[in-house]
Amino acid sequence: MTSGSLALSHRVNAEMNKKVLEAITTAYNEGDIATIEHYGLQPETAAIIRDLNLDAFSQIAFHHSPVVSITVDEIKLKQLIANILRFAEQRSWVDTLIKLKAPINMLESLAGETRQRVLLRRQLFGVECPVGRIVVLPEAEQQLIEDSWNHHLDKNVLERCVCVYEDTGIFLNQAWPVIRQLTERV
Repeated sequence: MTSGSLALSHRVNAEMNKKVLEAITTAYNEGDIATIEHYGLQPETAAIIRDLNLDAFSQIAFHHSPVVSITVDEIKLKQLIANILRFAEQRSWVDTLIKLKAPINMLESLAGETRQRVLLRRQLFGVECPVGRIVVLPEAEQQLIEDSWNHHLDKNVLERCVCVYEDTGIFLNQAWPVIRQLTERV
């Protein structure tokens, strides 16, 4: 271990010691015996920790030797990371759809977004969407949308919506009636 990594290890140990001792003290003060036992201590030990003077508490809290042992559940960590990345990817697709004038009911239906969030994101991006009835597109444009949709069946539904715009140049507020019909067929 290099001196730099050893120093980092000591700082991490000290920070963990401090946080756990603070948590134990708080748990004891609140009568939370379950938390104290979760940390592997008896309430009497927690009382001793709580009664330490500031100098003694600091010496224990900032000592480089670990009094706390932490293990990482790698499977759960990987699952958490995968969920966070999946969520971030969906947010990115939703933001793109908002910029392409996707109507609120489209984002509610396809991405589970709320009206309030869509309105806030539109405001953030400076996107204005016309309100009111959507003009029915000519059959030729409807067919372009359907052809694009069917051409990208290997992609997720949000990505396909972006592809429809990229392939046809038709904003999603106008393409939504056709896309809605296509998603309802499945």
